[in-house]
Amino acid sequence: MNHAYKDGFVTEKFDYPKFLVEKREVKNKEINFCKNELAKCINSCSEIHQIQSISIFLLLLACGGMYPSSLMNYKLLTSKEEYSVINSILLDKKYDYIRFRKSKKGSVYRYVKINFRIKKLINIVKTLFLISHAKKYPFILESYSNENKIFDMDIYEESKIYKNIWNYFQRKLKEVSTVKFSDAKTIYFQYLSEIEMNRIVSDIMFGNINEKEVLALKNVTGYNEKIEKAEREVLNKIGVDEMTQIIINKLKLIGLDINNISFQNCKTPMEFSQLLEKINKYHKGL
Repeated sequence: MNHAYKDGFVTEKFDYPKFLVEKREVKNKEINFCKNELAKCINSCSEIHQIQSISIFLLLLACGGMYPSSLMNYKLLTSKEEYSVINSILLDKKYDYIRFRKSKKGSVYRYVKINFRIKKLINIVKTLFLISHAKKYPFILESYSNENKIFDMDIYEESKIYKNIWNYFQRKLKEVSTVKFSDAKTIYFQYLSEIEMNRIVSDIMFGNINEKEVLALKNVTGYNEKIEKAEREVLNKIGVDEMTQIIINKLKLIGLDINNISFQNCKTPMEFSQLLEKINKYHKGL
């Protein structure tokens, strides 16, 4: 009847009562996941790209369930920058932060503190991408001097490369695990829901509060400590420290001691060039 109204066949629009419309209850997918399963996945890896895919998944998980697109596009907030009012409320000025959108089209941002755990994972993932992509696609990688950023590319201008990278590593992840990169967000929120938090801290951690709402908060003293406590508990539940060490040990078993080829040891362009020469032997077969 509304189509008839729009087409001019009838003069009155048909309005149905809203209580007649049944809203379907949306149920979040539950993913059975624990750190013991992840450890088994790491130990089942037989080559570098499988370990690389697991390392990427662990980084996405540790960073609050980040999407691959966010991993390539996140903004780095450094401790040297002058923080805005919103950032001064939520963030610890002694640390750098990763800032990304909670959803691809949303306006709410999430912030991840780059503590020693996150920094170690970034180092592993970035070093592995130097091995796998620096020779063929050097232009997609961030400079070695910017330690807390992995990529420097526009995923829209380089959409083909972006899709090829993540399709490939999704397949490598599937070879050793049942999870997908997109599952990282669900798994992180599952762990987060097990932690006791007040409403405000919960809204901030789940990304259910925008910057204007944060500015309207009263009695913000102590939020930093509560947020950090919640972040620490989630990382402990994930087992980030244990999983990172298992990844490092597994890389050693296939002949790659990541501590000896880390870009973090480079202080000059010459040292970085020498590092690239050193890792050229790992390019064979990649």
